[in-house]
Amino acid sequence: MTGTKGIPFLWRNYYEEGEIKSLELNVFSKIVHGDSKGLDITGISKEVFGDSKGLDITGIAKFVHGDSKGLDITGLYKEVHGDSKGLDITGGYNYSKSVDDYLIQISLIGNKINELEDDACGLQIGLYNRAGNQISPIVNIYGLKNLPGKLKKLIPKKWKKKKLEECIGLK
Repeated sequence: MTGTKGIPFLWRNYYEEGEIKSLELNVFSKIVHGDSKGLDITGISKEVFGDSKGLDITGIAKFVHGDSKGLDITGLYKEVHGDSKGLDITGGYNYSKSVDDYLIQISLIGNKINELEDDACGLQIGLYNRAGNQISPIVNIYGLKNLPGKLKKLIPKKWKKKKLEECIGLK
């Protein structure tokens, strides 16, 4: 089954194979039976049956059955059944099966990462934090030994050290 059901700006249900790229606002909910990429603002809930990439702002709950990469701001609950990468901010509880590279989770109640890869690193801030077997209240830092390598990847090579004359155009 392919196509789209729903009322624009209220709720959408996408039955598309492949990736849905969008800049979309929905008052109630959005369901994607595939991958979702882009900027989405959803009032109550969002469910993605593939991967989710980009900036998502969801009022109450977000469920991702694949991987999640990017910035997610969710009102009460976020659940990812694949790898997470980026920044997750939730008013209640964050859950992720595992981490791809790095992840920062911030919530009022708690954060949980079920499995940790050896090269993953990240930060959890909340009343209850669990990353693999490591449990810590308030702040949990894991994979600190991997941080220098991750920072090197994040900083583009074009930002090499330059002389002042080159920066202001004298050379």
